[in-house]
Amino acid sequence: MAVIALAIIAGSVYGFTRIATGFLPIEDQGYMLASVQLPDGASLTRTQKVLEKVTEIARKTPGVAQVITIAGVSPLESSAPLANAGVAYIILKDWSERGKGEDLRSLFLGLNNSLEVIEEARILVVPPPPIQGIGNAAGVTMQVTLRDGSFDLQKLQTAMNAMEANAQTQSSIQKVLAPFRSGAPQYTVEVDRVKTEAVKLTTDQVFSTLSGYMGSAYVDQFNKFGRTFQIYAQADAPFRLRLEDVANMTVRNQDGNNIRSVH
Repeated sequence: MAVIALAIIAGSVYGFTRIATGFLPIEDQGYMLASVQLPDGASLTRTQKVLEKVTEIARKTPGVAQVITIAGVSPLESSAPLANAGVAYIILKDWSERGKGEDLRSLFLGLNNSLEVIEEARILVVPPPPIQGIGNAAGVTMQVTLRDGSFDLQKLQTAMNAMEANAQTQSSIQKVLAPFRSGAPQYTVEVDRVKTEAVKLTTDQVFSTLSGYMGSAYVDQFNKFGRTFQIYAQADAPFRLRLEDVANMTVRNQDGNNIRSVH
């Protein structure tokens, strides 16, 4: 009985060492994601060109069936709309059609190495989340916050860079990507609230006009072909390329007159 008990204990120990130690082990679900991050301020056209290079390299990889790309979306930032970000869904061949060296781990490592030749962007290939709907990719996500009550973004960026550099030296971590960037180009718009009220406008109208012209504004929705479509309004691209285009925006006041912005 003692020998049988020792055999059971030895078998249990061996079994535990063979089982994946992760809470949710990564499985081959038949596809992977490639997150593409260009420098801040990069246009959507540049992002699309990089995604085309990703598609060309990925399609030549044995075991890959097809590639679907979406420009203007950052998968690692809760699918935030960013012109300098994009995502490629790399669809793998059926498990029965793959040969040796075409398993998930080999393809994952191989694609990360192959896509490093694209110098215009930072590209990270990751497996999908083990449970669909929980997160956008497999791996570990960490959030860093300032606890001193300040809004010193440069301080936060320094801490992020230090953590990222340290993580890259860890043998158990393959790749690290921090999407936060404190040096992203931006403009500050100051609204003269006294003058706004003098011309019979509200600050809400001013902000809505800015967001509608420079970004987009939800208008309505309609049904057609058995589906519901949403309507968004925004200024045409040639009329929102420069900062000076803000001076050409107009908004209708309470008297029905169009008021042009002054800066």
